[in-house]
Amino acid sequence: DINPVNPSQVVIQNDLNEDDEDEFHDAEEDIQNPVVEIQNQGNDIRNQVERINQRPVRSNAGKLPARYADYEINYIQHSDPRSYKEAIQSSEKDKWIEAMNEEMKCLNDNNTWNLVNLPELRNAVGSKWVFKRKLDENNQVISYKARLVAQGFSQKYGTDYDEVFAPVTRSSTFRLLLAVSAKRKYVVKQFDIKSAFLNGELKEEIYLKQPPGFQLSNQVYRLNKSLYGLKQAARVWNSTIHQVFIDNNFKQSQIDKCLYIKHSDNKSCYIIIHVD
Repeated sequence: DINPVNPSQVVIQNDLNEDDEDEFHDAEEDIQNPVVEIQNQGNDIRNQVERINQRPVRSNAGKLPARYADYEINYIQHSDPRSYKEAIQSSEKDKWIEAMNEEMKCLNDNNTWNLVNLPELRNAVGSKWVFKRKLDENNQVISYKARLVAQGFSQKYGTDYDEVFAPVTRSSTFRLLLAVSAKRKYVVKQFDIKSAFLNGELKEEIYLKQPPGFQLSNQVYRLNKSLYGLKQAARVWNSTIHQVFIDNNFKQSQIDKCLYIKHSDNKSCYIIIHVD
């Protein structure tokens, strides 16, 4: 039988010694400390936010620096047309048409091609216009250039081209020649050959499609001269200028194939060929 217990008669006996009491109080503090730590962290975050808001803000924050502003604007203004269609639809249409007419006149005057019918089983290489604005030191447009180039990727090896290698002058040769010229007080001159590749005589039989805007018929051009964009253009030009130097008693350097030397009457002439 269980006799009911009178709560007033219940006595809780405290058997804790001093060490147990200290542990008990430490446990109570551990329970209360997280709340205090969370409150402290919240105060720290609020203080940091207040300090950030009180920091001085730059007047040009989020703005493009002045040294880049002109560059970006000029880049947009001077973007060159990427196709014939873009050129004739631009606000500078007349300038580009004039540049294309000048290029076609130069090609015709140089006897670059003959207009013929495309033979059977032959491939006609595509053509494309490349447009470029020439700028001065102040980034102002001084001229408009249009160049007709061949799409060499459509050429067939063994039919449209064979060897394509052409030597390139060494930078060390160029620096050495300038150093020697300065030491011996030689006269240094630079010459730019306009449409240099057009001076090369083609040996292969290559046909070119008429360029956009200048298609007179369904015929194609049979090229007599090397045209920019052909895979063998650099080699043909190099072979042509090499023969010109040999005919004028220049000797080709064995160290650098783009260096030609001529000695005559106690005078010396050094020529370096450079293709940009």
